Amino acid sequence: MQALGAQAVFAGRFATLFPAVGRHVAAGAGGWHEISAVQADGCRFVCLSDVARTIRGAGQGDVLKMILMDHGTDHFTQDGFRATLDPRHLLLYRPERPFVFTSAARCGSMIFQAPIDLLPSCLRAACDRPRVLGDDDALAALVMDMMRRVARMQRMACDSRAEGARAVRLDALRDAMGNLIGTLPDLSVTGGQQVVSHGSVLHRAEAFILRHLSDPALDVGRIVAALGCSRRGLYRAFARRGETPERHILRCRLECCHHALRHPEFAHMTLERIASLHGFSSAAHFSRSFRMRYGRTPSEVRAESISRKQVDK
Repeated sequence: MQALGAQAVFAGRFATLFPAVGRHVAAGAGGWHEISAVQADGCRFVCLSDVARTIRGAGQGDVLKMILMDHGTDHFTQDGFRATLDPRHLLLYRPERPFVFTSAARCGSMIFQAPIDLLPSCLRAACDRPRVLGDDDALAALVMDMMRRVARMQRMACDSRAEGARAVRLDALRDAMGNLIGTLPDLSVTGGQQVVSHGSVLHRAEAFILRHLSDPALDVGRIVAALGCSRRGLYRAFARRGETPERHILRCRLECCHHALRHPEFAHMTLERIASLHGFSSAAHFSRSFRMRYGRTPSEVRAESISRKQVDK
């Protein structure tokens, strides 16, 4: 993940892969609870499937929590603030003060927690009291999308048993978590309204590109139509990275292909199939672009990876 200015200081804390990715199932009153989590450096992302219950808490440290329902509904109360949560709403709150969650039926949620001293000052001040943001808000919808992507990557990493497949999915989890973290410096809530900067346009565009990378028809026109921004605004946002949207799409596709060529999970696939899976409609264009970026052909990268694994044995 690349970032600029103050955002780089914040996002840089999460540039390395979370070392612990695990899942456990625990018996609870009236049913079961399934929890999977990644954590590092005081931050934690949890996926929780829970039974009907009431949770009361307080004094959980000086952190910010973001809660997004995966399914079902939950009811939250803190300091006289009450909210009903469903998959269309994002809750931000500080758990050091007493709070209550109540659900009458089985539900699932995604929970992201970060130490308050790591957050941008604008977000820190905005969350002195609990807030609920709807998916009709562009940046809140982006954060929700990022949380769902982290949850998907987390489940895939937990389910991976083969070493190569797990490595691929842990890398994807790292990238997804990096994108989630990268959105927070742009999330500033004042009087219920959000300020969406060029940075948020960039993150929204990146998220859209990742979701549609396999589509050969992905282009600037589709991106601006989906985001509701101008072409000029999109190009200005990517200029902060020193690239264009087209170059970003190509780079992402090449990086995904390079990763696939080096891992046994994709060993049964032809080079053409790997290229096609990542949005290349022309094998010749893929090979030419790959060699320009990495200085070797796709076949050479795959052969070197196979030779290295045989030596390791």
